[in-house]
Amino acid sequence: MWHYRFRSLLASSLLTLGLVSALAFAACGGGNSTAPSATGSPLPAFATGVTRALADDLASAADIVEVVRPAVVHIQTEAVSANAFGQASPQTGVGTGFILDKQGNIVTNDHVVSLASGVRPRSITVTLSSGETYSATIVGTDPATDLAVIKIDPRTDLTPARLGSESEVRVGDTVLAIGHALDLTGGPTVTRGVVSARGRTVTEPGGATLTDAIQTDAAINSGNSGGPLVAADGRVIGVNTLVQLRTDSGIPVQGIGFAITVDTVKSISEELLRTGKVTRAFLGISFADVPRSFLTSRTIHAKGAVSITSIMPGSGAANAGLQPGDIIVQLGDQIIENNGALTKVLRQVKPGTTVKVVYYRGSTRSETQVTLTERPTQASNIGRGKGSSAA
Repeated sequence: MWHYRFRSLLASSLLTLGLVSALAFAACGGGNSTAPSATGSPLPAFATGVTRALADDLASAADIVEVVRPAVVHIQTEAVSANAFGQASPQTGVGTGFILDKQGNIVTNDHVVSLASGVRPRSITVTLSSGETYSATIVGTDPATDLAVIKIDPRTDLTPARLGSESEVRVGDTVLAIGHALDLTGGPTVTRGVVSARGRTVTEPGGATLTDAIQTDAAINSGNSGGPLVAADGRVIGVNTLVQLRTDSGIPVQGIGFAITVDTVKSISEELLRTGKVTRAFLGISFADVPRSFLTSRTIHAKGAVSITSIMPGSGAANAGLQPGDIIVQLGDQIIENNGALTKVLRQVKPGTTVKVVYYRGSTRSETQVTLTERPTQASNIGRGKGSSAA
């Protein structure tokens, strides 16, 4: 048995060395699929094909950067807030955005143009890839999706970014993240990775819940916020927004970042350009995901659900008799299995709509009708505890 294993290992090692030598030579040699090896024998066609594909891929990445870079902008904000002693305290921030149209509208994150306290900056300065600087104004923001549109009055022609479609995004696709990471001098930073997953639901520290978010391992750092996540065809497929650094228990995490999908960017930016704000329905609760094991212990037959953690007085939920601790499993015709599902359903209906809510109180299944109101501006902060969202 030992001899067999030794022969197998030796044969495997020789084959590996042969392939490595072939690939190494092909990368340095000509473009023929039967290029001679170091011993004069032709290389297998796949060897030169693989290395040529890699070389083309690397070249195309540089080409993509050249195409997208003119649309990427540097955003700097300045504001003055009061410190703990009531004294004026200057604050500055840096982020990224990309040009939406030739009129000077720019997409970025809401948290790029907002302070933690929700105060808007005193000034917003946009620097184009050409080095031109402009003062920008806020067209509109949507804290619920962490998106904003700002505007400059361009003196020269602008190069808008090309927008892709969420339906074109595949897990494993190569992507580039472009942005002003750490505000380093010399222009935006480019990082490379893949689409690690689609359809993620994550809640940001500021309260915004991202539904259908794109997960990527392309490095995202402070300053990248608001910058484009770009597909191999040069189209923007997302807005880089959030990076996971550690778990709730403190375990370090690597290579997990999130981007808002381009379909969300399109719909939100269109509404902001049209009305200056996004109007969406509000149930009047804060809520959190319910583990399936908890549902099983309560004999609740559902794959997932959300639990009400608090209710806003005078809201539709309060008027309908819902209470903290109630577990929601259905809203309208949609089954609610998690935070993202509830948030997504509410974004599809308008204020004033009356919807059926199916819920459990203890182990008793009930339903009620809730008339949805308009979501308040500061809804993300209503009665929220750790791990909960507002809707």
